[in-house]
Amino acid sequence: KDPVCDNSRKPKILRVDPDEAKPGQTITLKGENFGTRDCFRGVAFSAAGPTKIDYRFVNDTILEVTVPDIQPGMSFIDIVAGGGNARSKAFLVQPK
Repeated sequence: KDPVCDNSRKPKILRVDPDEAKPGQTITLKGENFGTRDCFRGVAFSAAGPTKIDYRFVNDTILEVTVPDIQPGMSFIDIVAGGGNARSKAFLVQPK
């Protein structure tokens, strides 16, 4: 049985805490309309390409994300939920 996803609620990332971290560290994305665990599709870093990102869906407004092992520098964090995509403000990946 497929989940019923609310496609009318566009997700939004309001805050990334902290706004810079090293690969392997966990950051928290805070926002709205992330949907349900069954409808949430994933997290991506613009600097990581198709790399699979480890994350934990907490609820409709919170995600815990592990920073991938990528080159230091600025990156955007994208999420894909039932209602579409959202992009964070620039996030600094620190050197290991």
